[in-house]
Amino acid sequence: MRTVTEESLRRRLARLESALESEKARLRKVCGGIPRGAGMRRTKCTPSFRRENELTEKIRVVRRQLSQISADDDNQTFKEASSR
Repeated sequence: MRTVTEESLRRRLARLESALESEKARLRKVCGGIPRGAGMRRTKCTPSFRRENELTEKIRVVRRQLSQISADDDNQTFKEASSR
C-alpha cells in the first residue's frame, strides 16, 4: 500500500480546488451563452454538472484523509506524552 503524506494531500487538495474553480468558470460561461427561452426550443439547454460533482467528491475525500492524518498525529503525540 502506498503511504500518503500530509504534504502530498495538501498539494492534491490545492490542485483539485483549482480544477473546481476552472470547472465553475466553464459552467458560468456555458450557462451565460444560453439565451432566454432556449428551453422551449431545445431539449438540451443545461450543461452537465458531472465533472463539478466528481471534483467536489474528491475534495471531500482528501479533506477527510487530512483530518484522519492530523487526528492520528494528535493521538500519537498524546500516547508519547502519557507514556513518559
